[in-house]
Amino acid sequence: MGQFVPNIVVLNILKELGMRNEKLEREVPKMVRECLIRIYDEQNYDGGWGWFKGDITHRFMTAYVVYGLALAQQMGFDVDQKCIQRGIEALWRLIRSENTPSLKAYMLFALTEAKAAWGKLAGSEIEMRKIAQTIVKASSKSALPPMAHAVLTIALSRLDEKTLAQQSLNALEKQARFVDRYCFWEGTWCRLGESDVEATAYALKALLSLKPNDPKVTGAVLWLMLKRTGNFWYSTKSTAVALLALTDYITRFREFQANYSLKVFVNGDIVHEQHITTEHIPQGEIVLTVPASVGENKVTIQKMGIGRVYYTVLLRGFVTKGMNRAEGNLLTVQRRYLVKDKRGKWIPLGSEVRIGTDVAVQLTITAKQNLEYVMVEDPLPSGWEVVQYVIGVPAKVEGLPSDWWTKTEIHDDRMALFMTYMPKGTHHFSYLLRPEIEGTQTALPPVAQIMYRPQLRGRGVGVKLTVHQ
Repeated sequence: MGQFVPNIVVLNILKELGMRNEKLEREVPKMVRECLIRIYDEQNYDGGWGWFKGDITHRFMTAYVVYGLALAQQMGFDVDQKCIQRGIEALWRLIRSENTPSLKAYMLFALTEAKAAWGKLAGSEIEMRKIAQTIVKASSKSALPPMAHAVLTIALSRLDEKTLAQQSLNALEKQARFVDRYCFWEGTWCRLGESDVEATAYALKALLSLKPNDPKVTGAVLWLMLKRTGNFWYSTKSTAVALLALTDYITRFREFQANYSLKVFVNGDIVHEQHITTEHIPQGEIVLTVPASVGENKVTIQKMGIGRVYYTVLLRGFVTKGMNRAEGNLLTVQRRYLVKDKRGKWIPLGSEVRIGTDVAVQLTITAKQNLEYVMVEDPLPSGWEVVQYVIGVPAKVEGLPSDWWTKTEIHDDRMALFMTYMPKGTHHFSYLLRPEIEGTQTALPPVAQIMYRPQLRGRGVGVKLTVHQ
């Protein structure tokens, strides 16, 4: 789903804005079809989906997949009817047994999206209304998190429950936070796993459905644009919903009308000057790379004419110190490199190794409490390859501990591990590396983090290794 929903969103943007981009129109549908095949393959026997293939059915992920497939269907893609029918049936079983109002609200939101895509196949609208009413009743006793209020508002609006939708929106508006001209909603990091970006994006969609001219709409748009990092928001999940919300905004207010002169100054010097018209918008954003000076740096953007300018400033820096110091809060990670001695026993590797030697990597991850959605990334030294006796599967290391992980991925520059549920305590993973290039290489520190809460993380220690003949 990490690639699927953003791809659907891109096509939706092109369609809604009436823009043409031959490369995207050619490549994105192919990627969507590939994602659909993978989604079908990862569906569990009970019709639901887990976070990874073979993982137990997860309530939020099942709702998220049904939602994504509904978007695809509405975009003109032929979704396998057996797959979606099994998925919808699974979602109904899950929502009927779910007791958490916030998660139940998102599941209802997904069902109403399925209703927009497939009509009666999505199930009973009468039962959807009853579920919506129970969630509203529960929210009157204990306030829902902002994202739950937002998706509930959208679902109620789709079900034509106007009074209840307005009631839910009123509660959502009271949860808004303001900083200067910016408006946002806080993510609660509950079972929905949402960030501030997702909570704000869904809140923006809810406002646009019922109160599109509310000043908080503009404040939320400005906040979302401010929080963009380069060309994405926080994660693929956050990026997808942010783009969906901003597409709703742009199509409603036709903000792609432009005719203005733009100047950008850095520390008083002009670095870019251009006249922008509507024809420039399909060409994409303007990216300026400017070296920063030591000390304070001032960026000034001037616009004269009709249209709105959105901008993001990204500061990149390179840290040359701190590789030798481990740190962490809820997670800690340690890494050891080992080689076999003459007796076949694994012993710590020094700073030098011969080309072609099998080097064992032992990762030790400690969780200070029970955690969900843990990701570990171990950067590979340049010129070192993961040993694979089966393509895509890291070779097992005899004699070293290695626990079960939900998923492992071998990349060109790193080994990635995922564990859906990590119990409190110590966990291990071992794999083999083989140096293939002579020279001195750096192994950057390994990092363990919560996938959707990267501030909760642990970092190990980096090391320099010399490879010789």
